[in-house]
Amino acid sequence: MRARFVHVGFFFPKRAKVVELEPVFTAFGDDWIRYSSLGWILWTAKPLPNISTLLQSHIAPEDQMLISTLGDEFFGFLAPWVWNWIRSKRPDLPFFDQDAAKAIARLPASLLNGLEDYEN
Repeated sequence: MRARFVHVGFFFPKRAKVVELEPVFTAFGDDWIRYSSLGWILWTAKPLPNISTLLQSHIAPEDQMLISTLGDEFFGFLAPWVWNWIRSKRPDLPFFDQDAAKAIARLPASLLNGLEDYEN
């Protein structure tokens, strides 16, 4: 399996376990970035069940975790250092200018109808 982006999201009902989980992600031997106290992106070839198994012993039964691969489309508002990290792994991905992305997000939905069919 080739390396790809994997998102790992958590919900901690009591307390976020950022400090406890960072060494676990580092022990994977793959590259990763934590963009929030609950969201991590890995660059890994490991199967999702293996990632889950590695993490399960470090979270409590009441904690929640979602592990999912990320595809070829990225859109959102993140710090430039996060986008730079993503681009370093996949320079072939198209990226929106953050200011343009924020402007698009503020447009009324009625103006966006059919926009997905537009091609240059």
